[in-house]
Amino acid sequence: MNPTPASLLTRANDWARNSVTLKLLSIGLLLLLLLIPSSMVESLITERAANRDAATEEISAQWGGPQLLLGPVLVLPYTITETTTENNKSVTATRTQYVCVLPDTLASTGQLAPERRHRGIYEAVVYRARLHVQGVFQAPPLADLGVRAADVRWDEAFVALGLSDLKGIRNGLALRWDGQPRPFEPGVPDGAVLPAGSAPTVSTQVNNVVQERGRYSRYRPEDDVDNPREGAADGLSALVPVPDVATLTRRHTFAFDLDLNGSTGLLQAPLGRQTTLH
Repeated sequence: MNPTPASLLTRANDWARNSVTLKLLSIGLLLLLLLIPSSMVESLITERAANRDAATEEISAQWGGPQLLLGPVLVLPYTITETTTENNKSVTATRTQYVCVLPDTLASTGQLAPERRHRGIYEAVVYRARLHVQGVFQAPPLADLGVRAADVRWDEAFVALGLSDLKGIRNGLALRWDGQPRPFEPGVPDGAVLPAGSAPTVSTQVNNVVQERGRYSRYRPEDDVDNPREGAADGLSALVPVPDVATLTRRHTFAFDLDLNGSTGLLQAPLGRQTTLH
């Protein structure tokens, strides 16, 4: 006796209700169907995040990026003469090195005003900072570093100030050295102490200056084999009147006002023997 269509339908329904394999296949199919909108949502989130980052970078590029204030540092270039033998001949060469003096005291006061900037549906928080920086340099005797006064190029002494993004400066920046104005110029000769590059790189170099070199040191460009620098670093420099050893070891005051645009963060390296931030 052949089964009726009704009995076949009943058997199929019973198999469907009791089949573990069919249930697993159904669950797998549902999961696959649910992954489609989930993937679309994830793709949209990724695209929006990329657009937000691009908008933030565009705003920062026009307004000013993350700022790291580094210095000031008093720098004295000096010349050394070395004689070597090559092919049985004496060869004399001169090189420039630097005496770098960190401040005895460094005090910064100021205000930071955040602002919201928009690009389409995206916004970024930027800031305008008004800072007053002042302090004192008291250089030790050059003999402590084994540098001869006759080798120092006294007329090239300068104060170096590092800044991550120079385009954020809003005011005509001038150094007051012992109460007298000395104009800042873009760039730091030969990199001196202040390296060009990102804030982490700068922070590493400053940490080396403070922890390894102490309050003052000699700086030799050839020592930076892992981070070579050529030309002017990111920052500013101002020539200062330090004509001789007697003038160098006197107490020198410095001050400057900085009106600065930036975004993301504002950092200042604590280079002074005593550093205060308000």
